[in-house]
Amino acid sequence: MKQKLANIIVANDKLWKITGELSFNTVKTLLDTSKKLFFAKTKQIEIDLSEVKRSDSSGLTLLIEWQRLAKKHQKTIIFKNLPQQLINMAKLSKLDVILRE
Repeated sequence: MKQKLANIIVANDKLWKITGELSFNTVKTLLDTSKKLFFAKTKQIEIDLSEVKRSDSSGLTLLIEWQRLAKKHQKTIIFKNLPQQLINMAKLSKLDVILRE
């Protein structure tokens, strides 16, 4: 059996844990999986990225899309334990402010 490159572990409606890679090869699947999670009744979602092993610009795009979906569904989203690689990309792109909204 082939192991997934990335996964969303839903601890509860308020807490998601992302594992593996945030890359071009994984973000579409993660986005498709996550879309239904935005319909939960909670007003705040915390996303723990402490187990993300690697990311590219597609991973940063995914976080921005999650921000957009959260606003659309009138939710607050908090990213915890952002990998340094993502922080550096966000700063370089001047998108770090968006991730802190």
